[in-house]
Amino acid sequence: MIFHIGEGRHVAALQSALPTWLNLALFESGHLGVPIFFVLSGFVIALSIGRDRVTARYGARFALRRAIRLDLPYWASIAITLAFAAVKAHLRPGTGLPITTTPQLLAHLVYLQDFLGYRSINTVYWTLCYEIQFYLMFCMLLGVAHACRRDANDRRPQAILFTLAAITSVVWPLLPALHVRGLALPNWHGFLLGAFVFWTLSGVMRARWFALYALALTGVFARTHDAFTMACLIMAVILLLVGRAGHLTDWLRTHTLQWLGKVSYSLYLLHLPITGAAFFALDKVFAHTPVQNGMAALIVITLNCLAAWLFWRTVERPSSALAKRIRKA
Repeated sequence: MIFHIGEGRHVAALQSALPTWLNLALFESGHLGVPIFFVLSGFVIALSIGRDRVTARYGARFALRRAIRLDLPYWASIAITLAFAAVKAHLRPGTGLPITTTPQLLAHLVYLQDFLGYRSINTVYWTLCYEIQFYLMFCMLLGVAHACRRDANDRRPQAILFTLAAITSVVWPLLPALHVRGLALPNWHGFLLGAFVFWTLSGVMRARWFALYALALTGVFARTHDAFTMACLIMAVILLLVGRAGHLTDWLRTHTLQWLGKVSYSLYLLHLPITGAAFFALDKVFAHTPVQNGMAALIVITLNCLAAWLFWRTVERPSSALAKRIRKA
């Protein structure tokens, strides 16, 4: 959220007045939250289903639970974003209302807008599109592995399939010619790192195999100098070390952090249109000085958190409750 405040040049006077290192820390490094998010997503999905027996029926119920949990708030946020765009077009006659076609909207509803080349209604949605791809691929790979194993203790098919997945995730970033717009493979290593951390902590994967994978990705970073890959590696190692120390469940248990975690999906979905609208209104009140930029930023951050909480109560929490009513198998 703070990264997008800076990227939108809403507080340019404040950024210019800050020391370079502080501006970098506050406003220009927030995009590294995306690899952190991907690693955590991989960890959480492995925690959720990584030890279950995945069948076709299980996979269908998993997809339905994920759809209810994620899609309903996502679709609601699309409607809100379009409503904000309509209000903006009315208040700023010169800007005009962005044209949203039926195919574009349908592509958004199934997370295919980037893949099909449609303009994104909300630019943050690309990460959610990648998330959905990883969920489906992870579940599919587990399903194939479980269908091929000789008995419940046979881990060889799973080891083979995810070794191939790991090799693919290492090679793909090095071959830009293979990159397809909207396809998650160039960033797949972030999700796999998170899943492999969980499997290492739970004894499914030996630590040396995780270390080998991390070393291979370090080689990718040495070749590409991609900050995304390095942020994924750092996050995964921190997660592994904290897990080994036995503090995954208590070091972040403060009420404020737990509350932010609870509303984080809602905050992710809504913060961009609310930020734009709020700064549009505040520009009529505050001058463009560093101090008043800072005051405006604090107000916008507060409004975003309040809107996320209201959205969580009215949309996301009921969606999560409905998803939980569907049994895994």
